[in-house]
Amino acid sequence: MANQLQISVPFPNAALAQIALKTLSVDRELKSDQLQREMRVEGHYLYIDFKASTARLLRASVSGFFDMLILVCRTMDEFAHVES
Repeated sequence: MANQLQISVPFPNAALAQIALKTLSVDRELKSDQLQREMRVEGHYLYIDFKASTARLLRASVSGFFDMLILVCRTMDEFAHVES
């Protein structure tokens, strides 16, 4: 697959990065034969590797992923305000 993108997302700590990984891992790619997404945590960073058969499919997948990532981060932020 020629179309690739690698993203690293910093979190305040490794525990929050793990929560994001577990939350975002639930959604699998619908076209797994044409698109692959691998995620891992190293330290307090979440790393995401995308590989797609077309640039259009890559763009759509990354866009949807960022929508979910934003939701996860906002939820974490809301829980942080409730706990403090």
